[in-house]
Amino acid sequence: GYRGRSKNGSPCPVSAPHGSLPVLSVVPERSSGFEFGHMIIQKNGEVCRCGSKGCFEIYGSMRRFKNDIRYNLNLPENTDGEELLNIVKNNQANPIVKEIIDEYIENLCIGISNIVDILEPQAICIGGGFSYYKEIFLEKFINEFYNADYVFYKENMPKIVIAELGNDAGIIGSALYA
Repeated sequence: GYRGRSKNGSPCPVSAPHGSLPVLSVVPERSSGFEFGHMIIQKNGEVCRCGSKGCFEIYGSMRRFKNDIRYNLNLPENTDGEELLNIVKNNQANPIVKEIIDEYIENLCIGISNIVDILEPQAICIGGGFSYYKEIFLEKFINEFYNADYVFYKENMPKIVIAELGNDAGIIGSALYA
């Protein structure tokens, strides 16, 4: 995770639940627990495993992104992560791939902006599978997040960083926090 500190010295980790979302929890100025994956970002959206409709976990997960790539490019379901990454890298100009990337980035912006509006963290550290795709996603995400009208209080936007521990950030951070 992000090894930064908040103003009061407490860590500011953000990591992934069940390997499905690039964002799970933020430790703000106070100690609390949150489940951001089940924050609704799509009214009457698809049904989540929790039973609600339109959860951030459904629309902002790497699982969703990868499944959309497989489905829309007619790839076999067993196409592994590394192969998918190479397909996406080599086909970013493909209108179908571009649309899937843009939709994924938009969903992340919606979900993360809700977190920022509520908690006003100093940093958002993105881990999980996103870290493998950072060359494809990060610049687009940062440009969209900082330049579009997602966040209410733009004067103090959080720093966006990639988890130094990549996909293992959530597991390691949870173990250290326990």
